[in-house]
Amino acid sequence: MDWSAAWSVAATPPGGAADPQALTRQAPGWLPAEVPGTAAAALRAAGQWGLDDDRDFDAEDWWWRSRRQGAPGPAVLRFGGLATIADVWLNGRPILHSESMFATHEVPVTLSGDDELVIACRSLNTHLATRRPRGRWRTRLVEHQQFRWVRTTFLGRMGSWNPRCAPVGPWREIDLLPVDGRVDVHRLLPSVVDGTPTVEVAASWHGPTPERVLLVVGEVEATLTVDETDGGAVLAGAATVDGAPRWFPATH
Repeated sequence: MDWSAAWSVAATPPGGAADPQALTRQAPGWLPAEVPGTAAAALRAAGQWGLDDDRDFDAEDWWWRSRRQGAPGPAVLRFGGLATIADVWLNGRPILHSESMFATHEVPVTLSGDDELVIACRSLNTHLATRRPRGRWRTRLVEHQQFRWVRTTFLGRMGSWNPRCAPVGPWREIDLLPVDGRVDVHRLLPSVVDGTPTVEVAASWHGPTPERVLLVVGEVEATLTVDETDGGAVLAGAATVDGAPRWFPATH
């Protein structure tokens, strides 16, 4: 399930607040926000920004916060994607630092039952101001040549292609997962093997080892192998789906 609680967002000057405690002393102006979402989306929903506005979202630090009440105990927080240089605190304690908007992170936590989650997305302009080796080739797509050192997107940063609205913030889901009884899928591949449509899967199971695991594809069921590990199991197998229609591009 997702982190089901209301979110708000605020901007501060780059480096203006090191942590949530310092942020509270600044008392920035908070706006309602959606997660997944970005700073631009929140300001647009509040009527404070439009596609014709020339605001540089990479020039400020952006903060998201949310308070959730629920059952206490151990859990796993999964962050699908944070754009881009991000720090995360749970109840004032740092739990994550990320430098790729494409990376997914799973963080074991202990919930108190009344929990505050705070995310800071740091100014990318400030991060890129650090001097680094020059690249051999220059790009004309973006003004800043240091983007080669950051795992982020050019979208919203290429003035010739799209409006200036750099995606900043928790742009993918934030999920709250149980410690036991969850599955992480590492491979899910539909293909044609010897003329037969096949779906292969490989996954990790966290929790007590199950006696039997099924892969269900439509009306087809296949039993997966279960290899026990410390704290869980490795699941693997494939299902053959006879008669499944094949899709090809029009030119093939």
